[in-house]
Amino acid sequence: MNLKQQLQEISENEYKIPEGISIDTLVCEMMSSIGSVDSELRDSLIYMTLYYWTIRNEISPEIMKEMLYTCLDEDHLFLGLGENESDTVFTRAFSVLVVPLALTCNTQINFLTEEDIQYTFDKITTYFHQEKDFRGYVEDKGWAHAVAHASDALESIVNSSYVRADGLLTVLELILEKTHVSNPYYIHLEDERMTNVIVTIINRNVLSDEQLMNWIRRVGTYPETGIISDDFNRKGNARNLLRSVYFKLIDQQKEGLLLSEIITVLNKM
Repeated sequence: MNLKQQLQEISENEYKIPEGISIDTLVCEMMSSIGSVDSELRDSLIYMTLYYWTIRNEISPEIMKEMLYTCLDEDHLFLGLGENESDTVFTRAFSVLVVPLALTCNTQINFLTEEDIQYTFDKITTYFHQEKDFRGYVEDKGWAHAVAHASDALESIVNSSYVRADGLLTVLELILEKTHVSNPYYIHLEDERMTNVIVTIINRNVLSDEQLMNWIRRVGTYPETGIISDDFNRKGNARNLLRSVYFKLIDQQKEGLLLSEIITVLNKM
């Protein structure tokens, strides 16, 4: 029985671990195939199996830590980094989703050290800065969604008390950078996933209102090139992000300077 058949049986049995199966061996196989161009295997089977096993505490801290370090290595998170529209994006984009799984597990068991968190933070931020493949859904191969998936990882790690003010500012700079791209015009809810990171940072109450308002102003001052399509995309991406942040804060019943600043910036764009 191949990996896909095994995982299909497991999913059909509500993701229960079959008797006589070594989780260590199966997790290793899943990590080796995490970038498969078969969207069912990659997304519906490998990721969802890891997800359910994580929330049910089926994966030991030792295996989870090994998974985390594997997903951050050169053959996973950094495989083909810098390439545009190659299949390596699937390995990167689904490896980065292991990070929120590991950090979710860590909130329950607390097995990661400050050094582990810092290492993870460094790897994710380096990856996010260098990722150039911004495709969302890829015809015949399913979701790549690298920006959205990396945002999920960033959201999970900025919630850690080990990530302090300088780290939070670094993440905001990276989101600014990815917002001001001229290609693509994001259409697959990337702005909402980046918004989750921003609002998590705001809710940490580590950065001052002035630091956050200054960042909001910079989102609204996207670089103009004189190329109409490029400038339109940058403006659209910036506006959509600010709107998403605004409505997320409203949904959380937030009030105050940040909301006023977002409205001011939007009105000037």
